Amino acid sequence: TWLGFTMGERSLTQYYDSAGKVVSFVKKYHILDAAKLTWQAISNIKQWWKGEISGARCAKNIVDSVASIGAGIGAGIGGGIGGAALGGLLLGPAGAFVGGLAGGAAASSTTAILVNHLTTWIFDLPKDAALEKAYKCLGVHHKSENDEVNRAYRRLALQCHPDKPNGSKEKWLELNVSLQIITEARA
Repeated sequence: TWLGFTMGERSLTQYYDSAGKVVSFVKKYHILDAAKLTWQAISNIKQWWKGEISGARCAKNIVDSVASIGAGIGAGIGGGIGGAALGGLLLGPAGAFVGGLAGGAAASSTTAILVNHLTTWIFDLPKDAALEKAYKCLGVHHKSENDEVNRAYRRLALQCHPDKPNGSKEKWLELNVSLQIITEARA
């Protein structure tokens, strides 16, 4: 017995072999992770170059990708080994495989969420690019109070209303869409 479980004819080494198979299965997909990381980096740089996202957003997205994939691989392997060992002890090789996949998936997704929250805090950006553009349109920081956002909206609305001499329908629509995006995000 080991930790109260009777292992019967199987030795502890067989369970570790099952965990090793799960780890080698995960390692085969590192090349896909590298390709995904490269594609995400190029895509973000292209969006920044076209002016679709800010430089800080580009850097945050690239750091998110690198950290999520790197930490996800590490956490996935660790979770896979832990899940495979526990599943292997309880249910044999099939349990090792299922436990490895479940442990890896849980650890990877948890790590990705933590990395996103951390980089959002480090780069001091709102949660997505549309919200960032909305705050930029109003000229306020994303941590501004509601009354500051409303004052900025009123000031800009008086300037760009289509009935005003220098007003513009496009600017007016952009201002209203921006306020709507901020309002929905804060609700």
